[in-house]
Amino acid sequence: MIPARRCHRDRFAPVGWSGPAFTLIELIVVIVILSVVAAAVAPRFSGGDARRAEQAARNVRTLLSIAAHRDSLGSERLSLAYQQSSRTLTLETRRAAADGSRGWHADPLIAPAELGPLAIRSVSIDGRVLAEGDFRIEFPEHEPRGLIELTLERPGAAESWSIVLLPSSVQADMNPNGARQDLVRPIDLDAQGSGESPW
Repeated sequence: MIPARRCHRDRFAPVGWSGPAFTLIELIVVIVILSVVAAAVAPRFSGGDARRAEQAARNVRTLLSIAAHRDSLGSERLSLAYQQSSRTLTLETRRAAADGSRGWHADPLIAPAELGPLAIRSVSIDGRVLAEGDFRIEFPEHEPRGLIELTLERPGAAESWSIVLLPSSVQADMNPNGARQDLVRPIDLDAQGSGESPW
């Protein structure tokens, strides 16, 4: 009896090849799918620094707004302190320490604003520019606070943010790329010699 010939599906497979293989079409489809996924994910990685910088600017705006709101409500002495070594802006209150001495201490309820990829270009109070490095902006106890303006920038990029807190406002404004809005400032009519005239 002659044994029956076995029919092989892969007649063109190399000698000794016994496993399944990918076809050229399957490889092309996989490469196309991977390129589509890479095209969708790549912008997220490249724009990460810009998003982190904008979020850091928003955190500074939020901290200034919280400070203004707390200043309008209460009897606590407040200040905003910047430490260049840790690159953080902190809301501080003046209160007694455990030894009875009074000093500035970070508010435990409010998280500091970390600048991350940002740098402070300038800080001014009522147009008076503060020196670079560490600073503290104390809010006056029985008088209105001044106009506070911080300009933040991302080094190596053309992005900057101007954060402005008006004296009578409890909400800080943030303007991208340092664009300044026309700020509404209080006008002292008596100082202008117009105290008796109607407006």
